[in-house]
Amino acid sequence: MQSRPTQKQIALLLLSLIYLLINSLFIIRYLGRITPLFYLGVAGYTVVMLFVFWMFNRMPSVWSSKYVYVALVVATLGMILLLQHLIDPYLVQVDRWSAIHNFLSRMLDGQYPYAAQTHLRGYGSPFPVWQIFHLPFYLLGDVGYSIIFILLVFAFVMVKALGLSIAMKMWLLLMLAPSFWYEIAVRSDLVGNFILCFSVICWLSYKQISLSEHIFLWCGVCAAFLSTRLSTIVPFALLLFPAFLKLSWKKRMELILGTLALFALTFLPFALWDGNMLFFFEYNPFILQTRQGTWQDYAIMLPVCLLLACTWKENFVCWLSHVSYALFLFVVVTFFFLAVKHDTLNFGFDITYFNMALPFCVAAIACLASNKSLSIMKVEK
Repeated sequence: MQSRPTQKQIALLLLSLIYLLINSLFIIRYLGRITPLFYLGVAGYTVVMLFVFWMFNRMPSVWSSKYVYVALVVATLGMILLLQHLIDPYLVQVDRWSAIHNFLSRMLDGQYPYAAQTHLRGYGSPFPVWQIFHLPFYLLGDVGYSIIFILLVFAFVMVKALGLSIAMKMWLLLMLAPSFWYEIAVRSDLVGNFILCFSVICWLSYKQISLSEHIFLWCGVCAAFLSTRLSTIVPFALLLFPAFLKLSWKKRMELILGTLALFALTFLPFALWDGNMLFFFEYNPFILQTRQGTWQDYAIMLPVCLLLACTWKENFVCWLSHVSYALFLFVVVTFFFLAVKHDTLNFGFDITYFNMALPFCVAAIACLASNKSLSIMKVEK
């Protein structure tokens, strides 16, 4: 008599399906523009990834080799630099890179930066911290270089916090993701934003930076990432909610008000510069970051996120899984209601939003495939 699948096996199956679905969507959309046989690409990719999953518990000497890991990292970063050298960003029909580049260019010229238009004549949505984060890379000549720095941080944190075997599996899953390479090719900063978010949370959790003992540090970290993209609230909310419930009412208010105050402070220079345009311009960053959502999305996802936040039980791998579910479902629900609104499935939805879940998904898969619970990684001692 066969035993019933365990909770861990079910989670691994679900996460693997999410990973395969996200990447298959990119193959279908972009390979489908070249050939009607795109389904062969999906089938081939699925077979390759099933083989990779099968290999995770085999060849232990490979997964524990720091030389193989370094070679993978160096090869990947080299490929990224080559792609950025070969692809003219001004010919790319994605303007996330120029939303940052033109913002910084205008700001350094002494002009109000949120009035800057992208190379596709749109306006930028990133919040101030994310814009300023890219200033060193702009000065180096290309805001796209930020992904090199982010991936170096990612590579270091993974090894220190999760161990070499898990780190290598994560890196391999990320590098075998067409969705990741699409973002690299078009110099999109979205996946980099969430890789950095994952890396910082992972490091703080590894160091067991307690919420109750370091509440103002967590306020600063949460506010800083909120001032990149509002959607980064999801991993932080799911991570901190169990510890938040254990705080006194005074500390709860300190966390909430402190985070909001620091978040608002990041906008203060731009509000003083031109408050009317920051808050009332029809394409201001607040409108641009929230225009995809509807009240139905939040009505469904708030209770879902609350349930996921209450049920990860201080197991870091469970938290990774729940963040993956939440971010994936948020995009699915948003897509569904927008499709209903437009009365068609073909309304130009930006599927790169699925990449928000990618770093958490690959981390959860790698941990589950390595039989690691990492329950010691938490934010409350």
